[in-house]
Amino acid sequence: MGYIVDLSEHNTVTNWSAAAKDIECAILRMGYRGSISGLAAYKKITEDAKFRHNLENCIAHKIPYAVYFFPTSITDEEAVEEAVWIRDRVKGLDLKMPVFIDTENVLSNRHGRADRLSKATRTHLLRVLTDRLLSYGIPCGIYSYTSWFANNLDVTQMDARVIRNTWVAQNPSLTYKGTVALWQYGTRKFSWSSGPIDVNKKVGAFDMTVEKKEEQKVARYRNVIINKARSYIGAVQGSAQHHEIIDAYNRYGKTYGRPRGYTVTYTDAWCATFVSAIAAMCGYTDIIPVECSCPQMVKLAQQKGIWKENDAYVPAPGDIILYDWEDSGSGDNTGNPDHIGYVEACSGGKITVIEGNMGNASHVGRRTLNVNGKYIRGFITPKYTAAEQEKKAEVKTNTFTITLPDIHLGDRGEHVRLWQFLADIEPQDGFYGGQSANDTKDWQKANGKTVDGWVGKGCWTKAFKLKGWM
Repeated sequence: MGYIVDLSEHNTVTNWSAAAKDIECAILRMGYRGSISGLAAYKKITEDAKFRHNLENCIAHKIPYAVYFFPTSITDEEAVEEAVWIRDRVKGLDLKMPVFIDTENVLSNRHGRADRLSKATRTHLLRVLTDRLLSYGIPCGIYSYTSWFANNLDVTQMDARVIRNTWVAQNPSLTYKGTVALWQYGTRKFSWSSGPIDVNKKVGAFDMTVEKKEEQKVARYRNVIINKARSYIGAVQGSAQHHEIIDAYNRYGKTYGRPRGYTVTYTDAWCATFVSAIAAMCGYTDIIPVECSCPQMVKLAQQKGIWKENDAYVPAPGDIILYDWEDSGSGDNTGNPDHIGYVEACSGGKITVIEGNMGNASHVGRRTLNVNGKYIRGFITPKYTAAEQEKKAEVKTNTFTITLPDIHLGDRGEHVRLWQFLADIEPQDGFYGGQSANDTKDWQKANGKTVDGWVGKGCWTKAFKLKGWM
């Protein structure tokens, strides 16, 4: 048996005929999303410069091959875009292993585009990507090194098939405690390469199974929807997060057709838009209706056969509840629906709901009501993946206190760089110049803070909350 190697544009094979005698399988980087600000590939999905060359030589020299991809998505929509890009390029390839998703830092100082994502956000985005690949019938797994798995990713939240295909880099010995199928144990200098090549060995079996039934093939999980909805709690109409919700809905409509041809504005009522946007961000529009109108949501749900005309129904997380504020409180309410939200939990006869456009402040918040309570109009019950395949998300809360200095024009330092990251200010160079101050004013205006260009405690607190760090 030969070596399992991984190759990218950073490696050069000088003699493919000689390489074919040593290689059992070559894992080729097929592409990546750019991460470094200022480079031409920033934010764009780019094919590895040597992928076609490496693939053609593997085929010509009868070398078995597989592929990997490096994502830097920071939104659900980008994760779905990456999955579609991969799907369209592996079609017709004779892959001998799962498609691997490589997750790690781009830059050692963690200034790459996705380097500073929280553990929960990174896990969620990788799950959106891998779930979508599985839904296309593409077996996949995750690649990284042991400390990254421990500190920056909760691999237990992945689909079981993805977990079984884990590829771990650790040198010189393998001490990783989780499931491992492939181990990258070091590098080797070959006579047919211009530099060292990563070498790997199989230590477990790959899961290449793909369900044959279409209705079973699509992985759709309740906690993916709930976690995404939670991430917007506190978003107020007119804020940057509110605009993200409206923009996500309209982008979906632009691609797949706007329901009834209508483009939602930032001043419209947006409860149904919120529900639809969350579905679009997660790539779950095949099981959740997309509309900006509550009555139309009911009609679409009825057409899909997922409408529950029963006020006393006991919902599950991820179900969608609709209200009628003119409910008399007696009998089964069949009036016109006025409001909508995602069921977050149901226990002890109490339903907790996450809603957009809630209350006088028009924000994303929680509501608690009784099962079979007044104002319930009915429920949409999306066809999520079977319950036995669900993984309950473990919510961990850590409490800590940090003190960050105020920032004024001309300041320099890592605290300035942190602020630039939190407020999405470019460049993130640690210098608070005129452009950073102007961008801060825009951020303050969008998030209801005093527009003075100074960063104080209120701005820090708000920014941390928007990132889900508080």
